[in-house]
Amino acid sequence: MLKRLFIFFTIILIGAIIVWNFKANNKSNTQTQIQIPTPTPVIASPIEVKLIDFEIPNKKINFSYPQVSSGLSEEQMIKFNDFASQSAEIIYNTEKSELPENWTGDTTVERADTKIISAIISITVMPEGAVHPVHFSSVINYSINQSKSLTIQDIFEEKSDYLNKLSDLVKEKLTQGYKDEGNWDEGFQSFLDDGAKADAKSFQKFVMGKDYLTFIFDPYQAGPYAYGTRLAKVSFEELRGLLKPDIL
Repeated sequence: MLKRLFIFFTIILIGAIIVWNFKANNKSNTQTQIQIPTPTPVIASPIEVKLIDFEIPNKKINFSYPQVSSGLSEEQMIKFNDFASQSAEIIYNTEKSELPENWTGDTTVERADTKIISAIISITVMPEGAVHPVHFSSVINYSINQSKSLTIQDIFEEKSDYLNKLSDLVKEKLTQGYKDEGNWDEGFQSFLDDGAKADAKSFQKFVMGKDYLTFIFDPYQAGPYAYGTRLAKVSFEELRGLLKPDIL
């Protein structure tokens, strides 16, 4: 009799242990399967930029300037678009006395986001009776947050030795560009020494990418006319410690 009772209670105990383990495992599995919802990433609206023709009545003027149509607040778009259209007028008014017409242009938007809009306007003018056309460039570098045009002084730390560093880097890159083309001549060094010297005026024409600056040198500034506009692309990495990170 006692043996049967012992077997009976042993079976009940084993069953209770099995049921307890099952519930514990089931609870654990349920806990591990709970997932915290992942927030939907906020994707900034793309900045849509259109090129608008700049026209002067009864003049042969054909170049364009950028205008933002979406991706910024209405106030930001109005401010930039006003700035860009005024910049186009300044470009023409600055040169019209000597170069009144026969303008053609090519505009490239280098960067357009919620911090910076940067573009280069390359102009070619064929004056009446001239032997060859005149080429020159103008740039738009605009800070969305500050609602202003950016100069070279605005993007570099004031107390850094950025002009000397920039001059060395740009001369090196311009020289290498000529060598890559097979056009380098020792006589070009005087162009570089003067056109890319450590002076803010040497570097006022530039465009901004996400992680680089490209400096533009019109004909005669960094070489003979025949070799055209010269470009020097410098990465932010090469300028580490010199740039203002909050601007870029």
